[in-house]
Amino acid sequence: MDKEEKERLKVLHSYQIMDTDVDVILDNITALAANICQVPITLISLLDDKRQWFKSKVGLEASETPIEQAFCWYPVRDKKFMQVTDATADDRFVDNPLVTGDPNIRFYAGCPLLSPTGHALGTLCVIDDKPKELTEDQKDSLKMLAKLVMAYLEKNKEQQVLMDVINTKNDLFHLMSHEIKAPLNEIMGVYYLLDDPKLGYEIEKKDVQLLKNSTENLFNVVNELLDNDQMYGGGLKDKQIVFNLKSLLGELITEFKNDKDNLKINYDLAIPDFLVGEPLRLKQLLRLCLRRFAKKSPNLLVLFIELLEEGEEDLKVSFAVSRTDGIGHFTDDTDNFPITFTEQLVKMLGAEFEEKEDVINFSLYLRKMDYSSGMAKMNKDEDVLDGLKVLLVEDMETNRYIAGRFLDSWGIKYDVAHDGFEALKMVSHHHYDLILMDLQMPGMDGYEATDKIKSIEEGKYSSIPIIALTASVTLMGKGRFTDTGLEGFISKPFNPQELKSSILRVVKRSV
Repeated sequence: MDKEEKERLKVLHSYQIMDTDVDVILDNITALAANICQVPITLISLLDDKRQWFKSKVGLEASETPIEQAFCWYPVRDKKFMQVTDATADDRFVDNPLVTGDPNIRFYAGCPLLSPTGHALGTLCVIDDKPKELTEDQKDSLKMLAKLVMAYLEKNKEQQVLMDVINTKNDLFHLMSHEIKAPLNEIMGVYYLLDDPKLGYEIEKKDVQLLKNSTENLFNVVNELLDNDQMYGGGLKDKQIVFNLKSLLGELITEFKNDKDNLKINYDLAIPDFLVGEPLRLKQLLRLCLRRFAKKSPNLLVLFIELLEEGEEDLKVSFAVSRTDGIGHFTDDTDNFPITFTEQLVKMLGAEFEEKEDVINFSLYLRKMDYSSGMAKMNKDEDVLDGLKVLLVEDMETNRYIAGRFLDSWGIKYDVAHDGFEALKMVSHHHYDLILMDLQMPGMDGYEATDKIKSIEEGKYSSIPIIALTASVTLMGKGRFTDTGLEGFISKPFNPQELKSSILRVVKRSV
């Protein structure tokens, strides 16, 4: 099977129409074609790799035939109208079982059903058991009806995509109601302990770690909710970062460890601690799988993690979730388990997913981290940042304070501008290697300030790198971001590693 045919089949399956129920509208179109062309048999035929299946039919009992017998393969392959006036006189079909036997085809005419991408899904075809030739008007009518069939299929596909999006969002919000409440409860719990003088509570290192994990989880959940382009639009952005797999698993152990749940992990020691991948989505998928088995009591959960393959740059790792007592996972349809969201995560991670009654298993590739070059890179990064001169443009005092503390710790020298107007003045009088620009400020926002800075004195500052700062995930990703000359964006609240990595990336590129 060549590449073009594989792509055609992929497009065909995207319509989710094979083996579907009778469609009255398509049946009416088929009947109309039979009437116009004055033939006893009319079909809407769809071709996969093994058969031609009839979505709609007039005058024929069979629901499908082998693809080797399909007249329709020729107009599908050639993507153009085909007419056979007498099959017994055509070398291609003279020995075809559909000619030598029932339905004794003599005449055939078929119009390809062409998708907007130019792939032929099948045909609208008319058949007679007597030699025949269509008039030009009949040919034109058949071609118009074929376009009508394709338009109808396209409309149904769009409606199905819309319903999938709606279902995915419903599943997502159903899931996230817990995802948001859980870290909020932890944050508020520590706050109440500290706020009550009667308890005489002193904060400990584990409390700080709990607050850190909870706030990061909450922030990541909100980002996932808002990042519609990634979740539903198919334009998935690369979020590959270095993470500690054992730390991620430790967070899951904490989450599932209470009076009822007891998560046990069997970890393949050949897997390194630090890997490169998408830890948030990996953790979400693991959590979803674990919850399937945590519905019944006693909840003795077990997670097996195994190294399947190891290459020079990456690893293939398997994650298998089950129960130590062998009881299967929860399968009650009323549970509203977010299946669609699970499928989205599997797709985003590029994972292979398999679900059985007593185990849920998935595997994916994770990149290795080069420790030797990583340490050298870390030392070199510190040299790049030391003495760097940055202008921080931010109207919120809290954000200025937090970002400033990070910049100080990396040896970066910085000035502060409270709005776009002040930023313009400071850029005119001082040299900066980089500008961190808040986008949403009163008076002159970050977009306008960036445009004016780039235009100062005929482009004197056109090459200065500017990174956007924003609390709005949906604000980015629109055309306005790239059109304004911004080099990138950092979401708020600030994650120190993201801030540092973005500064390094932009500064190194401009050197």
